[in-house]
Amino acid sequence: MSVSGIALRLRPRDLSRGLVRMALTADQIGLLSRLLDQALPLDTEARRQWLESLPPEHQTLLPALRQALLFDDDATSTSACSRRIQAVAARPARPRC
Repeated sequence: MSVSGIALRLRPRDLSRGLVRMALTADQIGLLSRLLDQALPLDTEARRQWLESLPPEHQTLLPALRQALLFDDDATSTSACSRRIQAVAARPARPRC
């Protein structure tokens, strides 16, 4: 399935858990990172409001943002998710061949 140029690969087990796998371009990953930097410091309710006010030009990233920011309202899970995002973001980029 494709939504505005972003390939979505959905598997039944992902759907049952509310997960969506997205193939993103390097530019989209950079934008996603900047948007997450804005929203991660917010509490859960502020994150929901931030997502609802996301401008139209960023709507294609809404599934990934929602998954990263609202995966679980439990503070421990959110902190774990935040730590994982930061760890992935800190990894050196793989060279493209």
